[in-house]
Amino acid sequence: MLFLSFYVALELASLSLGQNTGSCLSGTSGQGSANYQACCPTPEAVGTEPLDSGQFRYTCGHWMSEYDDTSHTAHSAGECARHCLLNDDCRASTWISSTFQCLLTLTEGVQIQTSQYGTGFLALQKVSGMNLDDLCESRVEDANSACDVRVGEAEETGRNNVAAANSACDVRVGAAEETGRNNVAAANSACDARVRAAEEAGRNNVAAANNACNARVSAAEEAGRNNVANIKAAWDRDARASLRMTNECIGKLNRCYANGGRR
Repeated sequence: MLFLSFYVALELASLSLGQNTGSCLSGTSGQGSANYQACCPTPEAVGTEPLDSGQFRYTCGHWMSEYDDTSHTAHSAGECARHCLLNDDCRASTWISSTFQCLLTLTEGVQIQTSQYGTGFLALQKVSGMNLDDLCESRVEDANSACDVRVGEAEETGRNNVAAANSACDVRVGAAEETGRNNVAAANSACDARVRAAEEAGRNNVAAANNACNARVSAAEEAGRNNVANIKAAWDRDARASLRMTNECIGKLNRCYANGGRR
């Protein structure tokens, strides 16, 4: 009972890892590529289905070795499985959906191989009457293989996400550095403009101060010249007044002498 529970658990695990529960072998899904797509909704889908008096486990994108050289015609996965079911020596079969070929594996030690040609190959293992231990071991191996694929995809996605994040970070850092350089250049340009304006204002202030000083000096010089002229004019007036008074006195003295000392 415990072993049966473990087998059921493996079946459920295979379902979660991409097992197809549709009608792959029943023939209701068409022929050729249409039937293959029904069996293989994902590239490495697996499934187990009954067929007539037997049961087969199929794996997409794989083939069975060693196969017999004789090829049988099979338009669907069910037809290829039925070819194997009708041969007591058949352990497994490989269906090539693109060419409708069915290759039987009649030897012991059957092995499942990954197809180097990609999609279109379907490995069919006869599981009726097989030892449950072998079946469980096969399921465990398939589950581990599928898990490894998913882990690898997750790791690759993680690496891509990290690379994308680093790339986006580099872009943002580059943009920030460029913005910083632009800001520094703008600040330097503004500072240069302010310095030139201050220098121009300084030159204008010096020129205005010099002009004001020159005006004051000129005014002072003009005032000095006017003062000198005024002083000379006052001296001239005083001198002429003194000269008239002197002349008047001399005239009076001369008239006095002329009159014999009389006035």
